[in-house]
Amino acid sequence: MKKISFVLAVLLILCTLFTSCVKEQEEGNSAETTTAATTASEEILPILADFSIVREDNCSSGVTELVKELKSKIKLATECELSLKTDIVEETSYEILIGNARGVAESAVGELSNNGYAVKTVRSDGEIKIIIAGKSEFALSTAVDIFLEQLKSSDINALLSLDLSGDALRDTPKTISVFGDSITTYLNYSNNASANATLANNGGGWYNSSRMSVRETWWMRTADGLSLDLCVNNARSGDWCASEYALERSQNLHTDSGEYPDVIVVYFGINDYHQGSSTAKFKTDYTKIIQSIRDTYPDANIFCCTLLPRHAEASQNQKIVSYNGIIKETAETVGTELIDLYALIGDDYMANLTAYTYDQIHPNATGMEKMSGAIVGEISKWIEENCKQN
Repeated sequence: MKKISFVLAVLLILCTLFTSCVKEQEEGNSAETTTAATTASEEILPILADFSIVREDNCSSGVTELVKELKSKIKLATECELSLKTDIVEETSYEILIGNARGVAESAVGELSNNGYAVKTVRSDGEIKIIIAGKSEFALSTAVDIFLEQLKSSDINALLSLDLSGDALRDTPKTISVFGDSITTYLNYSNNASANATLANNGGGWYNSSRMSVRETWWMRTADGLSLDLCVNNARSGDWCASEYALERSQNLHTDSGEYPDVIVVYFGINDYHQGSSTAKFKTDYTKIIQSIRDTYPDANIFCCTLLPRHAEASQNQKIVSYNGIIKETAETVGTELIDLYALIGDDYMANLTAYTYDQIHPNATGMEKMSGAIVGEISKWIEENCKQN
């Protein structure tokens, strides 16, 4: 029954996806789109009727075939290629991968949320996932049934004419906060108590004007490259996920005057490696910090960065690679974006570790430029795909 209920949720997403795809095709040739929408409507309604029969027969293979057929009809009518994968996540959540269709996830999540379900979207590598968390299969099935009944009883052509993409796009970000360790510190910035009183606990920081100008740091280069104003830099030398400071810092990425960040970038975890934390402990501790940031700043766009190589030989970086796997997993399960620095620039960084760092840990100005270039590139692509363009 769990699989049947889950595929019901998939059908909901596909129906919503169809709505968005048809609307996108309207741009450039409304007459052709009207014909396509009418044809598709005639094809979809019988499938929905068949779906109810198959569900009553408790035939999972029949449901799967109907979903495949629905995908085929959508592609034929709208020329939209779909990607679909379904999984049970830790036996408590339903996960739906719907490719890179813009605006679809938000509209589908809104429909499920209106029926009282805990849902969230996760974007990574150009794909959108929807997580339906912690709900019984019966309740989920009931909610989707309600949606399907509304769909079958409504004017489907009117439904297809809805413009979902505009509501799904986010406002262009204006402010950025950063969270990290010594690699992100800078004197009078990461300990700027006038911005947030708790920053006084961060100490002086590893970086200052004797090493480089503040504009050469990875985080200020990122702010400048994205035309964002710095909200708060909350970084502390030597800090790690399980420290007495990390959790409090994760909840103080806003100013005392009430300014909250639109973007939060996290580069954190190298000191857990130096502390000798096992991968199991790192997973627990890192997840706690990222979940805290997510809970404290639910409207922020959070980007978790994987760690750069610590050694010049790949064989010596295996634990860093394991940590990075945990960072990727955490970003997905908590619901943040991921910037895979190790994959983007790790080989180059490893080959030039002495040229890019002071001590094989702390980036010099060249290393900072490498970091920021990758980060700016990834966030710029995300903004282009997900935010309103001015």
